Amino acid sequence: TLKLSKERVHRNIERKILPKRKENKKSEEVSVEIGGEKNIPYKLSSCCKPKISDDIVAFVTKSNMVSIHKRKCKLIKNVDRNRFLDVEIVYNDQKTEITKYQVGLLLEINERPAYIKDVVEILDQNKVTIVDFAQIKREVSAVYRRLVIDIYDEKELQAVVDGLSRVSGVLKVSRL
Repeated sequence: TLKLSKERVHRNIERKILPKRKENKKSEEVSVEIGGEKNIPYKLSSCCKPKISDDIVAFVTKSNMVSIHKRKCKLIKNVDRNRFLDVEIVYNDQKTEITKYQVGLLLEINERPAYIKDVVEILDQNKVTIVDFAQIKREVSAVYRRLVIDIYDEKELQAVVDGLSRVSGVLKVSRL
């Protein structure tokens, strides 16, 4: 069988895992205020992959969503400045906002009926949001799909990868 062992998958993920979060000695949590308001839904852009610790900007997209980018992101140079909003990072002692990270996975799959349903069920069981799921390559022996998901931490990512690795027909799961 071509499936990777769990240990090898774990090692691959650990090498390519999300940036380590800094531990705050006072266990402070971070929240994001956009335009002076808390709890405004926003999306961290996938082009520049901003982190809360980066110099960031937010703007209202044409579809009326709030998108956060690094200030130096090339894609926002032509955005109308009237669409920009103030972004403030607030540190406090209460947990008000949890940062999600977008993670790209590459699935190598031996196609069979209903495999997409099985993949989606694993993501649903882990309460993971699918950002993108697209076929990127087709060969005689396998189909390659890019899966982009929102996750909170390494533990959640590992649970998803373990679950996807158990899906019948999934030959390999790797981090993009």
